[in-house]
Amino acid sequence: MAIAEKATVLLTGASGLLGRQVLAALQNKDIKILAQYHCNRGSANESVTWLAADLSTPEGIASFIANQSALLGRVTHLVNCYGPIECRDTLELSGAEILAAFNANLMPAVELTRFLLPLGRLQCLLSMGFEGAGQIRSYRRVLAYALAKNALLLHHQSLAAARPDLRVYFLSPVNLAGAECPRPGGAEIPPEKLAEEIAGLLFSDQLSIHLKMGW
Repeated sequence: MAIAEKATVLLTGASGLLGRQVLAALQNKDIKILAQYHCNRGSANESVTWLAADLSTPEGIASFIANQSALLGRVTHLVNCYGPIECRDTLELSGAEILAAFNANLMPAVELTRFLLPLGRLQCLLSMGFEGAGQIRSYRRVLAYALAKNALLLHHQSLAAARPDLRVYFLSPVNLAGAECPRPGGAEIPPEKLAEEIAGLLFSDQLSIHLKMGW
């Protein structure tokens, strides 16, 4: 698929382990990139504009949308790489920690999509899952994260059904090399390899909703 004229990608978590690699891969394309970060701002150039925001709370998400509404109005592709994970024994997990995981891993994609869709420019939504996404099983150390990511998968599947004109992707890779809380003994995929897959997928004709990467 040819890249649409004046395509603009909003990349959340652009300063993270995977986000940095996705940003590098996207800079090989003739597009504009809005790179969201919290603490570690990268270098700006003609194609990259850095936007500071804390997307871990509903207040931070709302502030980001309100403060950057003019720039966000140009977005044609939304890539959600932001999604913190914390290892926590299931028996010690509190409701507040589960809520925090939902706020950080589900709410940014939901609220940004809800803002962008009525503007009529959004063509593609891509979010990151994890190796166990879509599976009904027990989780010993990442239950809060798994709950939030499975909710995000259900959101994306429902959105794809409601808006067949929107290309919706949910990627579930094996362990990302260098990531926190990897599955012990699990296969790994290098961040740069996954980033290249993401960059290619954004402007492809592939219609799959849930893609398992590196399996």
